[in-house]
Amino acid sequence: MLPPPRAAVPLRRALHRLAEPAFCEWQTLDFVAARLKALGYRLSTITEEELLPFEGIIPRTALRYLSHVVPTAPLPFLCATLDVGEGECVAVRAELDALPIAESQDSSHLPARENFSAQGGAMHACGHDGHLAIALEVAEQAIASRDLLRERGIGQLRFLFQGAEEGVRGGAILAGSSLLDGIDRLYCFHLGMGLPRGSACPAPQGFLATVKFALGIRGQAAHAGHPEQGRNAVATLAEVITKGLALASPAERRLVNFAALSAPGTPNQIPGFARCLGEARAQDAKGLAGLCTALGDAVASADARHGTRTDLTTLGHALPITQSPELVDEVRTAALSCNLKVVESHDFSASDDASLLISRVQSEGGKGCYFIVGADLAAPHHSPGFDFGEDALDDGIALLCTLLLG
Repeated sequence: MLPPPRAAVPLRRALHRLAEPAFCEWQTLDFVAARLKALGYRLSTITEEELLPFEGIIPRTALRYLSHVVPTAPLPFLCATLDVGEGECVAVRAELDALPIAESQDSSHLPARENFSAQGGAMHACGHDGHLAIALEVAEQAIASRDLLRERGIGQLRFLFQGAEEGVRGGAILAGSSLLDGIDRLYCFHLGMGLPRGSACPAPQGFLATVKFALGIRGQAAHAGHPEQGRNAVATLAEVITKGLALASPAERRLVNFAALSAPGTPNQIPGFARCLGEARAQDAKGLAGLCTALGDAVASADARHGTRTDLTTLGHALPITQSPELVDEVRTAALSCNLKVVESHDFSASDDASLLISRVQSEGGKGCYFIVGADLAAPHHSPGFDFGEDALDDGIALLCTLLLG
């Protein structure tokens, strides 16, 4: 096993400062692309034509063609390829995006104390900066280890850098592109997720099927003194939210959430428009379908009651992951050789659109897996005080290097 490089921590901190939300990860993309281009990787990206089926999930505010290093990229997605010779095509996926959360500036928060916190209203509150640092360091070691790659039967090594994982929107775009063509083995991973440092879970359970959506409700504005002259969009929204939350049952893994509510207007006006974002999650695709049907019924009933019209737009989705047993065995063996404690059963209790990438690879005869590298967390994922113990970077680099280089 190669020793973990010393550069991982400053690399992670540089990426942490950039912190850009979904579909806006241009500085992060250029940081990654410039480093890999200098190492000698061949860079490619999705095409405008490949984006056409997904225009409905790309926000109108998304700016395009802003990369200085890969000017042909319409959106922040990147594939870096190292051609070695004859053999399998092996790929590693990492995520580019951060969350639209303002980072804690409390002195107890390490990024604030050490002066590498993000300042632009977004932050890496899920460890993607760590994933990127791990992938970049492994990519650098692979350049110096082509002979080891050949000995492992690897003819081509790809690093897939996905935008818009948060909100599970980018996975469908990447899975629909040619960047996944011909992959024999795909490794996806995550830091933390409740697993302590010094451990690894080769095959976590509890990946939830999810749909993210937007509700746009159109009614009729009127003076608040004459509500009978209007059709109250907020009344519809309130009814949908109330009925939707009543469908949730955490014990049965049925989760419903609403956020980003808005209804432009004044206090003395019946609102004629209201909007919100939401998500539904369930244990499997069948359970999710039932939950979505019930939500649709709630929308139809509220529209009928209040005389409104609601547009429901799907923004993203993910499915439970079916692990390829052969790769799970490889991860288990590699973790043991890295002196990591192997945790055979761990509840992921979340969703990741890596499921769509793995499913695409498996549907074409390849194998895919998703594993967790333990990390000690300062605060929960998706919270302003989130941070992870940076010593976990060494574990992730060592584990991936062992998988790829032996």
